[in-house]
Amino acid sequence: MANTPAMMGFIGQVVVPSLGTQIRATSCSLNAKQTIDHPDVIDGATDWSIFQLRGIEVDGDVAFPVLNGQAFITGLMAMVARDGSTGQLVQTPQDVTVYYDKVTYGRKFSGCSVNTFEIRATAGERVDATINFWGRNMTNLIGGGGSATGVLRVLSWADIAIGGAGDACKIREFSISVNNSLARNYTFCAEDGFFPNNISAGKRQVNGTLGFLGPAPGDIPPPTDASGNAPCTPTLPTLTFSLNCGVGNITVKNVVFEYQTLEAQPGVIVSTVNWFAHSAAVPGDSIS
Repeated sequence: MANTPAMMGFIGQVVVPSLGTQIRATSCSLNAKQTIDHPDVIDGATDWSIFQLRGIEVDGDVAFPVLNGQAFITGLMAMVARDGSTGQLVQTPQDVTVYYDKVTYGRKFSGCSVNTFEIRATAGERVDATINFWGRNMTNLIGGGGSATGVLRVLSWADIAIGGAGDACKIREFSISVNNSLARNYTFCAEDGFFPNNISAGKRQVNGTLGFLGPAPGDIPPPTDASGNAPCTPTLPTLTFSLNCGVGNITVKNVVFEYQTLEAQPGVIVSTVNWFAHSAAVPGDSIS
């Protein structure tokens, strides 16, 4: 019986140039996928007799703990920055390389842009991030990646300062998400084949959640008052998320809070508030 050695994924490597080259990922689902359809036709057969190839889609998530000493937020903000006049992503698409082990096999996902990213943390736990990439093409590589350089610390909830959400001692969890609403655009360009010719960005959404011990504080205003009325010219607050150890800061502007969801349950009473950030002529983008 032939002995086929196992490929140990934990000695692979995920390389994202804009985030300091190497990502110490907990998982990576980047792949190229092509759906095969079988249209129903009248052909006298009980089994499928024709098939249809859809466009090739390159996408997937890279999940990882946020580490100290990396200018992670700066690189992330650059990847979701939008041109104020055209609305398109400012950063040139990049290649994301995944090595499945250190010796034999890897894949290069070309022309990748960030579709979504999320940062989240719960009190008592680490800070986690997930980036969803969309790419234009994929090629197989012979050979594996390198080794990690340096020993780094994972950021925890104690490394985060949250401003604009009232008493931080009541906050037990948070998340922030950015969605660029990417779209694949296919053309008759012969060199693209079934791959998209380009990827464009749609309307961006910046939103997240705040979790509290007990009811949300009074400085988290709901969109309407107790009578169901809303102010004509509301004052929209700003939220700030600051991560220690040189990781960076995120500011979200013109925030609207939904009504809190309050849960009565065995143990502690908790509440969750969903929020949405909005852009304006002044100060500009909803996120920085």
